[in-house]
Amino acid sequence: MPKTKKAPAKKASKAKAPKKPGAVAQVWQIATKLGPKAERKEVIEACVKAGLNKFTAATQYHRWKHATPAERAAPAAG
Repeated sequence: MPKTKKAPAKKASKAKAPKKPGAVAQVWQIATKLGPKAERKEVIEACVKAGLNKFTAATQYHRWKHATPAERAAPAAG
């Protein structure tokens, strides 16, 4: 019985869309501008209107909300 070659398995692409430079810093700036009493939804909507990905905005809002005031004042690396 002749051996048949199997087609090599295709690897799933793990490539992600490139982030906009400074997207993280931009979310932090928007959140800071709106203030610590701003609602999560309000901050995310403002970020989306600024052209940022809503999931990046949600993640960074969470990190911003739980950061200390000193961490919020430090320039964000992004």
